[in-house]
Amino acid sequence: QAGLWARLVARSQRCVDSRRSQAGLWARLVARSQRCVDSWARERFCLLAGKQMHDWISSIEIFADATWMWFGHGEALFRHENDLVESLFCAKNRTHFRPLFPSRGFPEDVNSDFLASVEGVVSVGATVMDSSWVSFEELCAIPWNEEALAVDPRVYKYSRRPDGSEGLLGISLEYEGVDLTRLGGVDETSELVDGDTVYRRRRLRRRDLLEESDFSTMMAVCEALANRYGTSHVRWVVAFLS
Repeated sequence: QAGLWARLVARSQRCVDSRRSQAGLWARLVARSQRCVDSWARERFCLLAGKQMHDWISSIEIFADATWMWFGHGEALFRHENDLVESLFCAKNRTHFRPLFPSRGFPEDVNSDFLASVEGVVSVGATVMDSSWVSFEELCAIPWNEEALAVDPRVYKYSRRPDGSEGLLGISLEYEGVDLTRLGGVDETSELVDGDTVYRRRRLRRRDLLEESDFSTMMAVCEALANRYGTSHVRWVVAFLS
């Protein structure tokens, strides 16, 4: 995936470097991509709204030719991992991490195409609850060994394989037919083994949120962009919706 994105970035750059066609080409590419993404974002919000879930949309932006350009929606590059995103941006997050980039708002020079996407989901009933942004340099400096401020009150359910390794099956406050009181208080780390199934209450480290995560895909894209435009010229802007 990283190689594919690098090739796509290189191809886009060859077009951008053509000064004569740059403005018109970017306008057509952005307009075409934006129509597809806006439709996708509105449809996704409508589905999630029926379940009363918090959602978020985001923009990867690059600074080129004295302006911040929209490159793509960050959440389209990896699965919808609210725990990881909330731990970075939200003061109140379920994993109880110290938020690293909370409530910065939109940058004053945020790309207008991303704002149009936000306005699109607001037009179908969403409310922007919070917003923030982070530079690629800051993403690279995330302290992944940092421990959460408290135990995650939810219970992590794992399947234990014959070789002793485990696969995550779910994260929930309760499981049908399972007496989770045997795990003790919600502020205690503990474990309950039922055959090949393990129930565990954990105090996480940031790196634990990368388990079965596609966050590295987005970072690979940002790195490819940073190699071309500079590490200080790539950023990720996020809007939280309800």
